[in-house]
Amino acid sequence: MKRLKTSTRRLCLPWFWASGVEKGGALREAVWWKLHNSPIVKKLYSQPVLAPVMRKASYLLVPSSKVKRLKVKAGIGKDLILELNPRWEPSLWQGTFEPSSQRVVSTYFRTGKTFYDVGGGIGFYSLVAARMGAQVFTIEPDPKSLDWIGHNARINNLDGRIHLMPLAANSFTGTMLMEASETVRGHGHGHAQEVFGTDPSKCFETKCTTLDDFTRENPPPDLVKIDVEGCEAAVIRGAEWLMREVRPAIVCEIHNSELAAEVSEIVRVRNYRIEWLDDEGYSVRWLYATPA
Repeated sequence: MKRLKTSTRRLCLPWFWASGVEKGGALREAVWWKLHNSPIVKKLYSQPVLAPVMRKASYLLVPSSKVKRLKVKAGIGKDLILELNPRWEPSLWQGTFEPSSQRVVSTYFRTGKTFYDVGGGIGFYSLVAARMGAQVFTIEPDPKSLDWIGHNARINNLDGRIHLMPLAANSFTGTMLMEASETVRGHGHGHAQEVFGTDPSKCFETKCTTLDDFTRENPPPDLVKIDVEGCEAAVIRGAEWLMREVRPAIVCEIHNSELAAEVSEIVRVRNYRIEWLDDEGYSVRWLYATPA
């Protein structure tokens, strides 16, 4: 099978997304977040008579569909500027996003290291890694997500320091169908039609590659982060040579117990140690695998 040629892309934010962007300070968002976590406000929400009024006031303060440019307040992404939906992605701009994963990946983000970001989302990890000096390859098939990552890279003066790869990682190299990610409640990832049974008429076709094939044509990674909405096992199956010969560390999002068992077995057979990263308030876990 002919190998895919990789390339970088300079991407522009689509005009129909940019039209909903609001610039300015974060006072409204800060007030909303403080009220959102207030015990008094939560008590008021529990009152049937007051709940509708409270909900309306909340949406007036921070609308559900508004996109705004905000500075990250804490964590490894502190002072990055992200254009996002403040209401549905508060952990990103608050800096509390996946704290255990942040702690692990930051040890690999430095000059001389190479990072594969498989499933880039809004680009948080790619941006942090590039800012800290690592060489970054973001493998993301969803055109909207790629555009958003490229835009956030430019507003942080990181344009050209992240290789944006319009590909899906999978257990085979070829083409596949994907359903575009939903952005109403934040920036997610596309879904693989083969796994989720999505109506093909709602999908787009994209090139896909195994991490084995991708690595043979690009600098080998020191760390691979995988977050592909339930398709993580397929991605890891396509990394057999990579895990045997290159032996990078792997941080992989896990959505349920079945996926945890499947991914754990593959990783253990390939002679890796496993550590589970759990964060309070998160329904997903992260598997951190290092060579034994």
